[in-house]
Amino acid sequence: MREFFDRLNIRIAEFMEGRNGIDDLNKFLLIIAIIVVAIQLFIPHPLISAVGWVFIIVALIRALSRNLSARQRGNDRFLKIIKEPKAWGSRMKKRKTTLCFKCSDCKTRLSVPRGKGKIRIICPKCGKEIFKTT
Repeated sequence: MREFFDRLNIRIAEFMEGRNGIDDLNKFLLIIAIIVVAIQLFIPHPLISAVGWVFIIVALIRALSRNLSARQRGNDRFLKIIKEPKAWGSRMKKRKTTLCFKCSDCKTRLSVPRGKGKIRIICPKCGKEIFKTT
């Protein structure tokens, strides 16, 4: 039995060679599909079910596609779109322990600890010295 699974593992690896596989956009599409299917359990409607299947099929086509450059471009665009909401979420987690300032020259976001009194901040990008109270 062990040999069967070893051969199956090798065959699957050979099949997936040169294919895109699961990337961040595929994970997002599958999560959306799961949410839509869960909604369909409470509100049974053929249109909701069809939307769920569309997300699943698109994710499967993207995962098995051999056009790597097109899939990577799509994933890069997706990552660029979600970059700002992710950054906002991480800033919200740190808001109790840190303060954020913007450099007036280069507009770089500077993060400093709270409760330190009057401190000197040096911008790592442009070198400008800023005095702030935390």
